[in-house]
Amino acid sequence: MNEKLSVNDLKNYRNYRNQSKNNQKNEVNCKQCGKIHEKKKCPAYGTKCRNCDGRNHWAKMCRTQRNKQKNVAARRVNAIEENCENSETIYIGELKSVNELDMKETNCVWYEKIYVNKNPVMFKLDTGSQVNVIPKSELLKWEEKPAVRKCKTAVLDYNDNRVPILGECYLNCQTKKYRKTYKFLVTSLNSCSILSLEACRELGLIQRLNMIYKSLIETPELILKEFADVFTGTGRLNRIVKIKLKENSVPHVAAPRKVPLAIHNKVKEELMNMVEAGIISKVEELTEWVSNMVVIDSPKKLRICLDPRPLNEAIQRPHYPIPTADALVTKLQGGKVFTILDAKNGFWHLPLDEESSYLTIFFTPWGRYRFLVLPFGLNSDPEEFQKAMDEIYEEDEDINPYFDDIALGSSTVEEHCRLLRRTLLKARKANLKFNELKTQLSQTSVNYLGHVLSDEGIKPDTKKIRAIEQFATPNCKEDLQRFLGMVTYLAKFTPHLSNLTHNIRQLLKKDSVWIWEANTERDFELIKQAIMKSPCLKYFDKNKEVTVSVDASKNGLGAVLLQESQPVAYGSVSLTQTQQRYAQIEKELMTVIYGLEHFNYYTYGIIVTVQTDHKPIMGLSKKPCDTISPRLQRMLLRLNKYNIQLEYVPGKNLVIADALSRAQSTTDKFDEVLGQEATVRINLLTQASPTKWEKIAKMTTDDPEMQDVLFHINNGWPEKRKTKIAAQPYWHCKEELYSTKERIICRGQRLAVPVKYIKEILKLLHLSHKGVVSSKIKAKEYFYWPNINRDVEEYVSKCKICQKYQRENQKEILINPEIPGRPWQKVACDFFCLKGKEHLLMIDYLSKYVELKPLNSTTAQSVITVMKSIYATHGIPEEIVSDGGPPFNSNLMTNFFREWGIKHHVTPPHFPRANGQIERAVQTVKNSLIKAADEGKDLYVVLLDYRIQTAKDMQSPAELLMGRKLRTFLPSHPDQLKPTFDVERAREALRKRQIIQNKYANKHATVLPVLHQNAKVWFKHKMKKPWKQGTIIQVGPQPRSYIIKGEDGGVFRRNRFHIRQDYTEDDNPCWSRTVEDLYNSDATEFSRIPNNSADSQVNASPKTNKSKINQQLQVPIENCSEQSNPVVRKSSRNIVKPVRYRDN
Repeated sequence: MNEKLSVNDLKNYRNYRNQSKNNQKNEVNCKQCGKIHEKKKCPAYGTKCRNCDGRNHWAKMCRTQRNKQKNVAARRVNAIEENCENSETIYIGELKSVNELDMKETNCVWYEKIYVNKNPVMFKLDTGSQVNVIPKSELLKWEEKPAVRKCKTAVLDYNDNRVPILGECYLNCQTKKYRKTYKFLVTSLNSCSILSLEACRELGLIQRLNMIYKSLIETPELILKEFADVFTGTGRLNRIVKIKLKENSVPHVAAPRKVPLAIHNKVKEELMNMVEAGIISKVEELTEWVSNMVVIDSPKKLRICLDPRPLNEAIQRPHYPIPTADALVTKLQGGKVFTILDAKNGFWHLPLDEESSYLTIFFTPWGRYRFLVLPFGLNSDPEEFQKAMDEIYEEDEDINPYFDDIALGSSTVEEHCRLLRRTLLKARKANLKFNELKTQLSQTSVNYLGHVLSDEGIKPDTKKIRAIEQFATPNCKEDLQRFLGMVTYLAKFTPHLSNLTHNIRQLLKKDSVWIWEANTERDFELIKQAIMKSPCLKYFDKNKEVTVSVDASKNGLGAVLLQESQPVAYGSVSLTQTQQRYAQIEKELMTVIYGLEHFNYYTYGIIVTVQTDHKPIMGLSKKPCDTISPRLQRMLLRLNKYNIQLEYVPGKNLVIADALSRAQSTTDKFDEVLGQEATVRINLLTQASPTKWEKIAKMTTDDPEMQDVLFHINNGWPEKRKTKIAAQPYWHCKEELYSTKERIICRGQRLAVPVKYIKEILKLLHLSHKGVVSSKIKAKEYFYWPNINRDVEEYVSKCKICQKYQRENQKEILINPEIPGRPWQKVACDFFCLKGKEHLLMIDYLSKYVELKPLNSTTAQSVITVMKSIYATHGIPEEIVSDGGPPFNSNLMTNFFREWGIKHHVTPPHFPRANGQIERAVQTVKNSLIKAADEGKDLYVVLLDYRIQTAKDMQSPAELLMGRKLRTFLPSHPDQLKPTFDVERAREALRKRQIIQNKYANKHATVLPVLHQNAKVWFKHKMKKPWKQGTIIQVGPQPRSYIIKGEDGGVFRRNRFHIRQDYTEDDNPCWSRTVEDLYNSDATEFSRIPNNSADSQVNASPKTNKSKINQQLQVPIENCSEQSNPVVRKSSRNIVKPVRYRDN
């Protein structure tokens, strides 16, 4: 290959180089993004600069940043020359600032990456320079800083301007073949690093050439080096994708998730890198679609993905035709040399339109972001990308992309080089980037689309039948039964297969002895050969439906690709020791992944039916991602690129997959490339110290209940009735349970707490004394245990501090007093002060007639005298209602009521609503008198006017009381003053008023539980002070009225509104499981919220309390004493054991 070139060869080579340059004329070196692309197609357009917050440019090209370096001259190094060894003056051309380097210059100037003191540095190879130069900014990036000593060398540019030199140092330079130490001058300019002629030659970077060899032009390796820019950076195609949604699709906003603290900084850094690369952009406005961000922290790289499952359900797929594997492979027939190129971050090549971009918004701890390009995981990705790739290479029939893969095949190396050059030229023009690490360059044999391409022709990939080839020899009758079950299923596709199995079936007879001899082994191999080829093994047909049947056993996974129930390809794999300890649901989902990825060339980009015998995974994909274990989360993410439909098939019908999983290949292991996220995700649960983690781990190990749960996590969950009793409360959430390497159990992102640790957790949860609802929300955010709601409610309700400073009870529904049958039968009285003088106000419950009398004093005797004058006018009432304060609580007043035959009702102190009739009358009369006094009117005239006011539905108070209208200053007909009386009409009107009043007053009212004698309670001693503890010593007789004895011995009357139940009797509850708990676990985590929490008050809606309100309306006030209805508690119920647990 070292043949010399002729003059014509050199001429053709120059013409080719000129043609390559002409192809780049339409490309521009963009000053907004710093990249090379076609005009008016800048990826920075519409983005925001992180440096100056400006638009349409990136931070690295920001002019504001460059202006700060305005005083630093931009000098370009063409040559650095030292006149002699002892000279102190060096003359240079000009130094070019690093920020001003562009892609056009890099094509003209030679740059190489060299390791200096083990640090990568990009050098400009300057054969005209005799000294090495490195900027100070480059040295500051290194962890180990070299020693810089002063030097007297002066450096001048071509204008005799002095270039600042800080000193000199000796640095170790290393290339692939050589390692040398050279002296470097350190400059303060932010310029590029310069390597001198001597260093370039000694490090093997340049050499003297007297001729050009043909091999330098025609090797694929040199072509790849020439097109190095096609393998660097992120590509962006000139094709905008629009995501179309189905009609009537419902927008979805996912609940935000947290990022583990351990990877917090790495996630933020990756987000900023993606913003800088123009992949994502921050969003401030409100949107209808928001997905969740999923972080996969693999050892090599942290990846940020989208969880687009709700969005995928709404996307209308474009249904672009995908080329078949047979058609693509046929076009490569006759090739001798093959190259496979893989698009780098394939889907990110396609930008989204503005509207579609807002469909891909996702949550992060630093705000919401949207994808500017097509994100991975959308079900429309394969068709959109295939269409874009076809558009790039549609004019060249020799280049046929298959999603992100391009396979090139040629009969000679020269043809292959020309084909490779055409492929890379079109990629450069379209700004398509390839992954250099995944490139298979100039190979004589490659695997492509399930076939082996080589210079010998095209052969099927042995992976299709390897599972049958390596099918383990049966060791017992059970193994043979599984193998023959698979053979029986395949017998309908292979004639005479039953004849081959005749001898081997004899071993299954009841009386036969198990002897596996040479003839039996020969028949076994013949059967395997028969089912590995046509007509049993079907050729793939793209026009027919595709089914993947999968199954997982204890030690392996099995899968078979079917079309019309006939196998196309087989697959089986062994599980590692770690994978064998996975929960059964994880194994079953893992075998789905294995089946789809093993047959990827057949299953990618089309609708695939996946048959499984494990029902729990059917609904797993519909669950929120943060409610399942991290391992299942990563598996579901891995399935996002496939469009699958899960179908449940009983295990007895999955004979092939079952047999393959149990006789799995011993050489192949399932490669679970899912990152090491589980150990990181545990930080998301709570920021606990390592000591506490060790304590929880030890308690989990010592807890028999948790050990039973661990047993089922590691060995699979049977039916609930077969599950260990201690683990049954966890059965409903078994899909979400997993264990960490410390053997701590988690439910999704929550920690499963051992029984002995529950009380300590409750103390931490209630540290700030939040209410029931807040405590439950906080508890269920971080922790899980059966009956978590009940335990939190009990703990909060028994907290003395919370009970002491609890807010007031919610107001109760109104009690409508019985309407009296006649006027002045029942009255109410109270005092009020007007202009410094006390007045006694008395009102009739039926007529609403008021009597107002001024008082010289409020002593009992003075009040009795005034009352007697009123009674002498209107008669003695049967009942009178007061607040029970002085003087109504005196013996003199009590004797007066008893002698005159009046029943005295006392309302609780500090609760004026209990005597609302008189309180409202005081307010109305007092306001009227104040206004009258301000106008100088006679107060008694105002009082007269009040008494004769009629309502639209009933007569005036005076008319109802006296049976006639009163003569006033208003002119009236004499007939109007004649007596008329209709009591029933007035009573009916009052009932209607009560109903209307109830309608509005009871909207936000509730019914507080009835309290009983000797009950421990909290009560309000003073209205603005904390609650006090006491004991009820008497109930009633007034409705909702209780007499309480306080801790200090004082006796108080209080309304039910000022009383709360005391739950603090048990100061040291024992947090343990009972048999009842195991059978009645709170599976759904919902339970009753008591009315003792500041943020847990339950408002009784009108519907809820309708029957209770109606009952209150019909109950006379004198019969409203509290009834001792029995309280049904969970502990006092009759527990009936289920039938299946009864002794027969």
